Amino acid sequence: MNSKNEIQQNSPSSRKLESIKRDNMGNFTVLMVFLYFISLFVSLQFFQIIDLGLYEFFRLNLLFIGISFLIPIYLYRKKLSISFYEYTLINILSIGPFLCTLCLIFNFIFSGNSYVENYTIVEKKREGSNVVLTLEGNHYSDKEYLRTISDFESAGSIGGAKQLHIQFSDGLFGIRIIEEKRLNN
Repeated sequence: MNSKNEIQQNSPSSRKLESIKRDNMGNFTVLMVFLYFISLFVSLQFFQIIDLGLYEFFRLNLLFIGISFLIPIYLYRKKLSISFYEYTLINILSIGPFLCTLCLIFNFIFSGNSYVENYTIVEKKREGSNVVLTLEGNHYSDKEYLRTISDFESAGSIGGAKQLHIQFSDGLFGIRIIEEKRLNN
């Protein structure tokens, strides 16, 4: 008799029908991939004009990836059938870099007044199509990207140049923007 009751309890007619959730992540995933590439392109463009080294830029991205994890998963699950794995990937690859890009855009748009710093050139060293300058008093010795002038930027005036003029402006979030690098005689 026991086995008969077990069979009746496990029969398809006695079980409740569970609703199958349809996967609705397709369009959202496409949007996140698009957001990733846009953020990557814009961030790389801003990286060339901000006064941050690669390590500081990487740390800034990690900060915003951490901030993206403050958005709880249940907010996504209200509309999407998202797994924790997808939540992690979306935050690391899309939401975090997008927030970092927004920070860089606002930093650039709401920048302060420009100011110029002048330095005397002590030595010039050619490295490929660039010239790395050594400045008097070893200014910016740890920031080679500020002392590097490409052939395109110099327009042939590297030979007789005696001074480097760098024009900065302070951004909204304190990240300096390199507006112009110019060589003068």
